Amino acid sequence: MKHFTPFNMLDFYKLSLYTIFIELKQADDQYLLVHGYTGAIDIANGSIVRHLKSHRNHLVPQESPFSINTFQLLLKRGYITDKNQDEEIIHVKKLAKLLHRRDSILHKNFMFIISYDCNFRCPYCYENGISHNGRQWTKKQFDRQMVDRVFKAMLEIEPHQELHDKHITLYGGEPLLKENKEIVQYIVKKGRELGYVFEAITNGYDLLEFEDLLGPDQIRFLQITVDGAKKQHNKRRIHYTDKETFDRIIQNIDIALRHEVEVSVRVNTDADNYQDLETLTTLFDSLGYSQNKNFMFYSALLMDYEVPEEKKRQTQQRCAQNGSSTFHYMTHLEFNRKHQNSGYICQDTNVIKKIYTAMQDKKPLRLHSIYCSAQSGEYLFDPYGDIYGCWSHVGKPESALGHIGDSHIEWTKIREEWQERHTGKSESCSRCKYVFLCSGGCYFKAKLYNGINSTFCFNYPDTFKHAANKAYEKYYGLVKHADK
Repeated sequence: MKHFTPFNMLDFYKLSLYTIFIELKQADDQYLLVHGYTGAIDIANGSIVRHLKSHRNHLVPQESPFSINTFQLLLKRGYITDKNQDEEIIHVKKLAKLLHRRDSILHKNFMFIISYDCNFRCPYCYENGISHNGRQWTKKQFDRQMVDRVFKAMLEIEPHQELHDKHITLYGGEPLLKENKEIVQYIVKKGRELGYVFEAITNGYDLLEFEDLLGPDQIRFLQITVDGAKKQHNKRRIHYTDKETFDRIIQNIDIALRHEVEVSVRVNTDADNYQDLETLTTLFDSLGYSQNKNFMFYSALLMDYEVPEEKKRQTQQRCAQNGSSTFHYMTHLEFNRKHQNSGYICQDTNVIKKIYTAMQDKKPLRLHSIYCSAQSGEYLFDPYGDIYGCWSHVGKPESALGHIGDSHIEWTKIREEWQERHTGKSESCSRCKYVFLCSGGCYFKAKLYNGINSTFCFNYPDTFKHAANKAYEKYYGLVKHADK
């Protein structure tokens, strides 16, 4: 029998400012209760929810339509509280600082920008803006000396190698250009000797050149973009000499899977290629990819990073030159609505997984006061020795966190700007129910759209509601199956 801390039966309590109610569409009068700063997650019937909402400012144990044990449980898990709103907000700000400190001392993530060169000319690419640096600047790649300096810099950043993520990501530009083969080979060899394995974010076009480096103990994971069925993809993913890229990429995915490499196919989705998800599903099924445990594909919202009008015009010009139209971007809300009943895996997959795992393990949700490791311990090294905190900022020396000098890393004030941001420093985040679930959203997008001190919530409550129902559907299905 569980024992609860005694409370005064004569006192009254309040609904916590951070209690979240989500109606479960697959269940009859059932709700998911989630608490924003305890991480508690429970299934409750509608009568409990209605009482909590209607008596939110005056909840008395003996006046509740449910048992004293239930009242105690609601209190223990944070859904009701004796704190006033100001006290809860102060608590959240303190917790945000602690959570940020926890994440800052944990694993450091490292990425190698092999070069800024790319064999594709995708009209929507957010890296198009670095082309003004000139062709020779773009073509510079890592050399062996820079590789050695980067591995040394990784230990300067974090001397305890056990706190390094053992997966180093190869990035660009396009990291797996055939011209990069020799230096990638050196990086993988040296990294393996030091206990690392590798991932790559690649267009997959030159993958055959790297076949001998593919495998569970070398390059073990690939993210490859396929932007719809053949016709749509070829309009968007354009090789600088060969406009037809679809067939070759599909064949190269097969090569990777045969080498037991994990392949995640990303579809940058807008209103024009959303319908192609069904065609791709059929194709991957027919090729046997869908049945491979190392394969998945997902839909990601195509974002418009080209906010300034001049950049918008440049994008439109590139589209016209390549024979494609401008993109019909969807809002996050539109994206969520389209995927709600589709069955396609989309960018809220991690949210679904997070909620489902908490349900399955009967543990609280894991909380964070930062959106991603760019705000704590992510480092991207480019061939010039510049260090960046986010892949959305690469190629812009004015945005670098630091530079690998002759004897040590020379850090800039930008490092502090990126790595000291957390939700406790935002008044709007501190008052939000989703403060440690949304975690303030992407800093790059917040800065781009709304300024340095803003947040980027992208309709997170709607995303969470959708994900919670998906997670419950999966969880309940397994429970029913187990009861048979």
